[in-house]
Amino acid sequence: MDIRTFEGASMREAIQAVKKELGKDAVILKTLGDDREGKKYFKVTAVKPGSEERSRLERSRSDELPGIGDELNKLRSEIAKISRDIASRRDIYSLNADMDEVRSLLMEHFKKNQENQLYGRLGGQLDPMIKKVQMAGVDHLHVIKMIEDIEYRLKKRERSIDNKSDPMREEVIRWLAKKIKIFRRWERSPVVDHSIHVVVGGSGVGKTSVAAKIAAQSHLAGLKVGLVSLGDKILGGSEQLRICAKVIGVPFESCLVATDVWKILKKYEDYDFIIVDTMAINPRFPERIDEIKSLDRDGHEIDYHLVLSMNDRFNQMDRTVRAFSRVGISSLIFSKMDESWSYGEMINLSLKWNIPLSFFAVGEDIPGGLERATRETVIQRIIGKELVKER
Repeated sequence: MDIRTFEGASMREAIQAVKKELGKDAVILKTLGDDREGKKYFKVTAVKPGSEERSRLERSRSDELPGIGDELNKLRSEIAKISRDIASRRDIYSLNADMDEVRSLLMEHFKKNQENQLYGRLGGQLDPMIKKVQMAGVDHLHVIKMIEDIEYRLKKRERSIDNKSDPMREEVIRWLAKKIKIFRRWERSPVVDHSIHVVVGGSGVGKTSVAAKIAAQSHLAGLKVGLVSLGDKILGGSEQLRICAKVIGVPFESCLVATDVWKILKKYEDYDFIIVDTMAINPRFPERIDEIKSLDRDGHEIDYHLVLSMNDRFNQMDRTVRAFSRVGISSLIFSKMDESWSYGEMINLSLKWNIPLSFFAVGEDIPGGLERATRETVIQRIIGKELVKER
């Protein structure tokens, strides 16, 4: 009978010694912890596999727990059956991907059906002006509504139309001008002593640059403007705005929490605009957005302007608008306009969320590179400057 005892400074060390000498299948008979000269040590008694002692112990355990082996085997079989019946995480991801693909195919099929109906009604082809709107990325449902409205208006128009006129171009411009909404409160308000404009957005959209450009243009227009950096915890994050404020010639303040903004605003009560640049916020964390919302106070007019990058995908921009809508977005500002090939998404977002447009930002130049949104400038980006100017 090969029974041996091993010692170690810890139970783990003693068991490792057992496995090293007797193998992983060694049967542990007894463990003991004790003190020796003030130091803790552990003893493990084990028997080598295949010996008579191990066989006797296994028979003894079998006698003490009758049928336990059969129960364990039965349990293993049931667990295996459940595992086969439950879909794996990989299967679920695969199913989600397949569903997304089916959804995309259905939407594409629906879009094609709608367009085919329109082609039939319009003699098998779309007017070049309508194609321009489509190519700009305006949602096909808006295009369908546009065609229906224009068809109705053209039927009501007199048959005697000047040969030099282009009725379809005129109607497309008229329809777009009617749908486009523009934010108007960038001028001095005769009712409110001073306006507070808070610029919000995610990371990397050019939010701070936009805030500086707005301050610069307003200052050059003769308005008294102050710049405030709120909650920017990035190392050197507010320094960019501080330098811009110094170059522009407007006062600059910095604070970490929203409640401190109101202490700063008391110093600038006679100013026309206070422009607050906020820290970049991940739209996935609504609690960070709620921190900005704490700026609201009764009796004070605050406008929140969401900056979106024009080169982002529509779904990304749409989810960002949804996340920031909890603060009450006053206008949409689109940055990086020079990096995009089409501009229909700004109309799609504005119409979907019923939010007006206010500025378009191009490049990093300050005070340049900022264009005030008007119905004319929006339409120019959709169908081309030359077509709007000819009107």
